[in-house]
Amino acid sequence: MNFSKLPIMGAIFIALISCTNNSGGESKDKAIVLSQLNKDFAGQGTISDFKLLESKGYVVADFKLTSTSSASISRDMTAWYELSADTAKIVMDTEDLGINIPERLSVAFNKSKYANAQWNVEEVELDSRYTDGQKSGTYEIELKNVAKPELEAKLYYDATTFALLFEKESFDNEETDDNDKIVINHDILSAVNSLYPTAIVIAAEFENDFIEVDATITDETGLASEIEIMLNLDYSVASTEVEIETTYGHLPTKVLTSLNAWFSKNPKLAPQPQASASVSLSTVSVGTVVTYRVDVECIVDGDDKDIDFSLDTTYKVVSYEID
Repeated sequence: MNFSKLPIMGAIFIALISCTNNSGGESKDKAIVLSQLNKDFAGQGTISDFKLLESKGYVVADFKLTSTSSASISRDMTAWYELSADTAKIVMDTEDLGINIPERLSVAFNKSKYANAQWNVEEVELDSRYTDGQKSGTYEIELKNVAKPELEAKLYYDATTFALLFEKESFDNEETDDNDKIVINHDILSAVNSLYPTAIVIAAEFENDFIEVDATITDETGLASEIEIMLNLDYSVASTEVEIETTYGHLPTKVLTSLNAWFSKNPKLAPQPQASASVSLSTVSVGTVVTYRVDVECIVDGDDKDIDFSLDTTYKVVSYEID
């Protein structure tokens, strides 16, 4: 079960949900999800080995689906649900196909450079998403090079058209636990370099129907910045986020003015940082809308704390979190 595909950002916390309530019966959540699960997969097979887990904001059903036409055909499944009152709404499901590439997908796969004896298929998954009553899906094929087992590849195909959406090769260095060396395709490099000609792409992933690209850029003064670019499947830019490490006193004037005003109004929460305090500034652009995130190191009640600020397009502080 691959939790990296969860449709949420940030770290994911997974834990088993209690399967019983105080009276010894099934828990309310389990009953609600199992009832909806049977409706969502009605006619597709028999559900067994049902386990309920939870994640940040979602309830996860892990189960086996045995085909109604043949008891020998069994699939390992995972489905993500949103719970509201006494209802459960499916958000996503993942089907583990083992190393078996479906017949219609194999036609597309056989056109790739990986359909030969130099590559072994390691895993095939079908990820389906449900948005406003509409279902869309993606096939993910993981491969390993026969001659160089540390060389891996991932291919992503549209589950309806079987068009290739994204491909990536990486060298998995298990001995040093270093980040994978990524082989980036030309379309991604062109899209990134059209925005940042000097950018060095260090990673790329297919996430939630977007291509997430991590890169670094260096300005004329030698200051390095990290950038995250979200590309649509046609390689157009959906959003960008540029992060720099600086000091409080070197923040842009309008950002600094807004934060100084916040600290003046909230002296009991935290004192205004020294000009030399370390700061991380992220500039987020979605179309023409630009917002800001600032992570400031402060002393709160004698302890070192980080305060994460979110500022809107007018530089107004709209939220904060003390960690």
